[in-house]
Amino acid sequence: MASISRKYLFGGDKRWSTSDWTACDDRVRGGASISYLAIKSSTTTITNPEQNQDQPENESNSVLFYGKLDASTLGGAGFASHRNKTNTIDWNLADYDGIELQIGESDGKRYVFIIKDEILPKRPDGRNRTSVNWEYEFVIPSSETMREGNVVRLRWKDFRPTYRGRLKDDLKRELNVAGIKRVTIMMRSFFGYQEGGFELEIKSIAAFKEEEEDSETTLPAIQDTAGQQEAGIDREAAIVTRAESARSRPGERQRPGSLLRRLWSACCGY
Repeated sequence: MASISRKYLFGGDKRWSTSDWTACDDRVRGGASISYLAIKSSTTTITNPEQNQDQPENESNSVLFYGKLDASTLGGAGFASHRNKTNTIDWNLADYDGIELQIGESDGKRYVFIIKDEILPKRPDGRNRTSVNWEYEFVIPSSETMREGNVVRLRWKDFRPTYRGRLKDDLKRELNVAGIKRVTIMMRSFFGYQEGGFELEIKSIAAFKEEEEDSETTLPAIQDTAGQQEAGIDREAAIVTRAESARSRPGERQRPGSLLRRLWSACCGY
């Protein structure tokens, strides 16, 4: 069993605050999707034997990323997202293996986690300049079929670079893990593959490092929740790997440089 060390970016010992985040939804381009980020607090109680009453202990919090995804207004190019809004952040994560998401309740839909290692100055007209995104798609089985407490570990090598809506597999440089500046959680329509209400509870976002080799068998990549149920996986979130995602990304297999990603680039500085 591997020993894991963590540097919390949000959650854990870095308590969540919605003031650190801002929405970027397709409404800025005339769409109808909308997303929210709300604090979900929880408190463990203990009984004081002297006073015979419960007292709070170890108060913690998580966030709910939720909203409604519209897949029709923009011709299937719907998206809703939240990102941290502090442009002065510069996380040096060079000593870590990747990003760890601790997930609570899930709706079983496909989400995207995006990181940026470069934020360019805005244009003279105030618009954001586009820089390279590093993306990872994942699916967490529905809470109805999976216990809470799923951990998703996204290794640096599996983040896929994109620029102005196009994959940049020929990019000459690697992700600068010593200078991570922004993280984004996103819900995409994948051109009608998914739509409607969505909700994902995120307990923490952290950089992680394995101190030793894990002897457990790695879970296989699963394309959808139906497949996950058939596989009988009941202990950890199934992650869509880089290769699997490239083969089976819904709605984009024949859409190089998709309109959806171009919309993100134009309106959110993605």
